[in-house]
Amino acid sequence: MLDAGAPKPALILGFPVGFVGAAESKAMLAAD
Repeated sequence: MLDAGAPKPALILGFPVGFVGAAESKAMLAAD
């Protein structure tokens, strides 16, 4: 979407479905 010229969001909220993989999900969101 950003490549198509869409504005960059001011805030991104990410909620893992459960506790399995929550640390990995948090790290992936923080890396972006």
